[in-house]
Amino acid sequence: LEYGNPLHAFDAKKIPEINGKHTIKVRLTKKDESIKTLDGKEYKLPEGLLVIADHEKPVAVAGVMGGENSEIDGSTVDIILESANFSPKYIRKSQRELGFVTEASSRFAKGLSSFLSIVSAFRAADLFVEICGGEIIEGVYNSGSFEIKERKVIVNIEKLKEYLSINIKTDDIVKILNSLGFEAQ
Repeated sequence: LEYGNPLHAFDAKKIPEINGKHTIKVRLTKKDESIKTLDGKEYKLPEGLLVIADHEKPVAVAGVMGGENSEIDGSTVDIILESANFSPKYIRKSQRELGFVTEASSRFAKGLSSFLSIVSAFRAADLFVEICGGEIIEGVYNSGSFEIKERKVIVNIEKLKEYLSINIKTDDIVKILNSLGFEAQ
């Protein structure tokens, strides 16, 4: 919630290993697949829905809801953290075909910045380490193209003050922006 980008955690031990690694992938559903979601409901999945899957079966309806078959529980020790940016058209299709909307799907259906999926994953990993004493054992896997472009933004200080309805010194604005990681002059 901190960044507005939905994340999903899978119990790693419930995801079968391939070559010694618990592996998930994003794919479209095949004929006659189904999933029991975290809310306990069973869904027959029409072909062409976007899912997260292990090497055999769906473990989540991508961007909508996780599956009971990979659910975190009291015995969970290791997780696979998924942070993604799903195409809104696939999410809207899943909402329509399955007949339900979740907090995550409503966010993805509107479209999110690709950048959020990266920063959200890092922030969540930091919190797991800080709060739970976790350990990060693998880095980021990026299945799509992602590029951070540096941009220069020119700010009209007088318009900013008017918009915010505050009287603030230019030096204070520069300090605030710099403290947030921007290079302000």
